[in-house]
Amino acid sequence: APEQVQPQTPEEAMRPAVDVYGLGGSLFFMLTGAHPFRGQSTLEIQEKKLNHPLPSVGDRLKGRAVPEMDEIIHHCLRPQPDERPPDMLYVKREIDKIRLRFPKARYTEENRTVAPAPVRKRRIER
Repeated sequence: APEQVQPQTPEEAMRPAVDVYGLGGSLFFMLTGAHPFRGQSTLEIQEKKLNHPLPSVGDRLKGRAVPEMDEIIHHCLRPQPDERPPDMLYVKREIDKIRLRFPKARYTEENRTVAPAPVRKRRIER
């Protein structure tokens, strides 16, 4: 999280907002296979986190993303801690709302997962 580079107080470096930011970055990576902010150095990456527009999962996946998920990730990756979701439970509830729209996986007697019809494994081209 951007605030961890130069925290004002030790408490600020350990707020739930730091974990929420990390979750946003992890979700972005899971969906796109790339880090949300790239650069040649840690300083360059931190500068992008603070001063550049947030990347879009939809843009990286060429429009094949769930827009609501993109909104959740954007909310988590806001540079100011007070602008992020208050905690992980809030993020979980928002993701659960999205999940209700999609069919659940089924399991066979051999305990293998059978993916629902709309879900297909596909290599993402970068």
